[in-house]
Amino acid sequence: MRLLDRYVIRNFLQAYLYCIAGFISIWLIFDISDNISTFIDQHVGFLLTIRYYATQVPQILIILLPVSLLLALLFSLGRMSRANEIVSMLTAGVSVPRVLLPLIAIGLLTVAATTALNYSLAPHAELARKTFLSAARARQGPTVEGQILRIRIPELNEQRRKEMVKIAHKYAEDARIAVRHVRHDGMEQIKKLEKEKAIAEDDVARHQDQVQKAILKAARVAAAQ
Repeated sequence: MRLLDRYVIRNFLQAYLYCIAGFISIWLIFDISDNISTFIDQHVGFLLTIRYYATQVPQILIILLPVSLLLALLFSLGRMSRANEIVSMLTAGVSVPRVLLPLIAIGLLTVAATTALNYSLAPHAELARKTFLSAARARQGPTVEGQILRIRIPELNEQRRKEMVKIAHKYAEDARIAVRHVRHDGMEQIKKLEKEKAIAEDDVARHQDQVQKAILKAARVAAAQ
């Protein structure tokens, strides 16, 4: 029976793999034709394109595997029936359930693989697709359509929010450093004027107080940012 099982599985897998490869090729042709302008405009490299489609294959396999399984079953069993191989097996005493047992096992494995892909890789594939296309379109410069200037603004997702928060914190820190430098320069200028007798001693404390108040006000504004 092992020889018979290997023969049935070999005939089935040949048609099964051809169906999967054919459907994936058709999907690739249509998807590339839809996104080719984005890839060309953004100069997306070949390796990056391969990585993008590698993340999309699990999502497509969820749809393609059951259809390919059905077509492969029809083709392989139909070919065996036309060659009278099934009749020969039945004549040799092999029952129909025993002939179909390897095919049923492959069907159960396909169901398990589809379920695993649906709950593990497929959700990430949709997110990767949206992220990739959004990032590609966001890199496009302004376009002119007639008298309309279109500027593409990238989608504000969680990752971009974190990046914007980091940039805002950096600007705030730069502002605080600049305020401290201004305070230092102001105090040094007052001390220089005091040494040169350009201002009275009574005015030194007043000017220093004015500088300090201005610096505190600027520091509060920077902290509020």
